[in-house]
Amino acid sequence: MRHFEIVRVTAENYPLFDAMVRWRMSGVEQEPTLTTIPDEVLRELGTPGFTVYAACTDGRYVGWIALCYLPKIGKWKRGHLYVDELWVAEAYRRQGIGRALMERAEELAREMAVTGLRLYVNVENPGAGRLYESCGYRKNGTAEFMEKELL
Repeated sequence: MRHFEIVRVTAENYPLFDAMVRWRMSGVEQEPTLTTIPDEVLRELGTPGFTVYAACTDGRYVGWIALCYLPKIGKWKRGHLYVDELWVAEAYRRQGIGRALMERAEELAREMAVTGLRLYVNVENPGAGRLYESCGYRKNGTAEFMEKELL
């Protein structure tokens, strides 16, 4: 098993994150090429309640988790932290990286004193479902994911 660390994605380390996203999209590992961080990236990274962590090994990022806080009012008193995305490069799966990213999400949730964590998992990705169940997540109803593109 390789050694890795979980780090928060910031403007300073964003070029490594960008290379990883391009790797995910192309299927071919990428080298960092960004020299200037786009303003829209800086704006998104500074959004309150939005946090991204990456798994770093051998000087490159090999996985990430994106988390969003959604406030609640009424009976909950505090909102939930949502796992928006979790991805680990195929060659690095089953080495504890996904679990470590999920554990970091739980640490952040405790730091924020939220009601709990929530996520959606694609039924066509049973491996992810098994990971989440092994982290203590349980199915709570059935939902269909819907979205509307605005761009």
